[in-house]
Amino acid sequence: MKRVLILCFGYFILAGSSVAQEVISLEMYRDAVLADSYEVEIEVLAEMSLEEKKSALKKAYLPSLNASGDFSLNLRSKRVTVGGVSSKLQPYSFSLQPQIIQTIYGGHSVQNNYKRVQIELDMAKVSTLYTVSEIIYAAEYAYWNLASNRAYLDATKQYVEIIKELKRIIEFRFKDGYISKRDLLMTEVRLGEAEYSLISAEKSHEISLNNFNSLMGVDINTPYKIDANILLTSLLPQRIETGNLLEHRADYIEAMKRVEYEEYGIKTSRSAYNPQVVGGVSGAWRSNIPNINGGTSLDGYLFLRVSVPIFAWGERRNMVNIARNNLTGATLQRENLKDAIIQEEDIAWTSIRRSAQQVDKSSVNLQLGKDNLELNTYSYNEGQTTITDVLSAQLSWLQLYTNAITAGYNYKVSMAQYQKAVGNIGY
Repeated sequence: MKRVLILCFGYFILAGSSVAQEVISLEMYRDAVLADSYEVEIEVLAEMSLEEKKSALKKAYLPSLNASGDFSLNLRSKRVTVGGVSSKLQPYSFSLQPQIIQTIYGGHSVQNNYKRVQIELDMAKVSTLYTVSEIIYAAEYAYWNLASNRAYLDATKQYVEIIKELKRIIEFRFKDGYISKRDLLMTEVRLGEAEYSLISAEKSHEISLNNFNSLMGVDINTPYKIDANILLTSLLPQRIETGNLLEHRADYIEAMKRVEYEEYGIKTSRSAYNPQVVGGVSGAWRSNIPNINGGTSLDGYLFLRVSVPIFAWGERRNMVNIARNNLTGATLQRENLKDAIIQEEDIAWTSIRRSAQQVDKSSVNLQLGKDNLELNTYSYNEGQTTITDVLSAQLSWLQLYTNAITAGYNYKVSMAQYQKAVGNIGY
């Protein structure tokens, strides 16, 4: 009798295992998942590429040096007569022209493109933050999913052991003729149901462990022990005001940057059709014309080039209208995202409050279930109740235990959802 009561009320008695389990906290797991994330690496590479692009555009403000040249060889022999004297021309000619070019006025196209790349880089950085936020949530979800499945597995194991212990007592009393075979058969049926449920619980735990390890990039069968109790809760967090909420959401910041990016897109579309003024210094080293004796000449000059678009069949207007449409679309997306974020925060907050209430209620109910099981087990041992009452009390205890685990899991996941909804403030 004493052994039955110990098995009933000894929460989280882990089954013996030959494999040592490493204890891992939520903070350790989040850091490990982030460190193994390919998504973050991809985002960082995108940032690096934009840094290079920004650096390249910045060089458009500086003078450029280039050179052009050509060489030709005449396959036919030619002669030229100068002052009554006939001379044979050299069969080759060449020209080499180096230039230093500086854009004096480019219609602000360089400035606008450079500014767009700066904004694009800012967008990439906040996009990385948003990816980190998503990974944190995925890590916390996997962490608490494993914790809840482990707790349910432990509860199911306890349930099986409780029935086995009761069955051993019933077998002993049946042999002595104190009870009928009906009690023994009912207990055996219930034990079969419990062992079937245990297989399902082991399957769920194994799958959650595989997912848990995959996010960290370790062997999927590596055993870990969660350094947290799924049944314990903390006080409700401080709710974040809407104004503060938006300024911490990386995706909303990115949406705002997108609007600014498209504003400069309009300016860029216009600047492509503005006048262009380019100046520079050019040199020329070439063979003499006509090339009689293979002599060369060296020249140098300053130049100023002006390009003014005059008529392009309304192409500028079309391109500007496209850019304006992009700006309108980005603005609408920003406002739509704002509404979605506010709704997400409200749903997450409601989920926290309600799941916390379920945790409190399930804690009370679980204590009642423990008392009920203890009383029915004692009464049956004293011959004051039937085996049906004992088995019903055992099943109720398991259901209440499962409810407590589910409520604790929902609370933890709701906390993770709320942290994600408010931009992981305080992480």
